[in-house]
Amino acid sequence: MRTLIFDLSNIMYLSGYRQDPLVDNDSAAEEIAERAAVYMRAWYRTFSPDHFVFACDSSRYWRRELFPDYKGHRVEDTLKK
Repeated sequence: MRTLIFDLSNIMYLSGYRQDPLVDNDSAAEEIAERAAVYMRAWYRTFSPDHFVFACDSSRYWRRELFPDYKGHRVEDTLKK
């Protein structure tokens, strides 16, 4: 069985990163969403999964609840104000 996991935060970041900064905000959101859909369709066709999962960010960070040391080795950014 093949399962494809879509990391929506990453996909939206990649879609927005390629966004033309001169495009107005209203059409920019539509363009980013369409680009994300194109990426996901391509990956779906490439891998032909039996199932797929959409992983999204949340204000509740479940990994930290299950694994308290998750990313605990990272040094805090001292340049933040």
